[in-house]
Amino acid sequence: MPKDIIKTTDIGTYKKISNKSVQGLSVILISESGFKSVWLAPKQQVKVLESEITQQVKNLHKRRLISIEN
Repeated sequence: MPKDIIKTTDIGTYKKISNKSVQGLSVILISESGFKSVWLAPKQQVKVLESEITQQVKNLHKRRLISIEN
């Protein structure tokens, strides 16, 4: 029985991170070359890979300061 071929070009799904607070937030993301900082103004959003999301972003999501959407 032949094995299924796994696509290696699929690097992950994109998520939209948006700032829901009335103040600017600086969030840390994981990039291929290390960490990078992204400044989000109020009501601003950025599209990132799911693998770039750090624990800081997840904590801000729990506190309802930012939203993570598909």
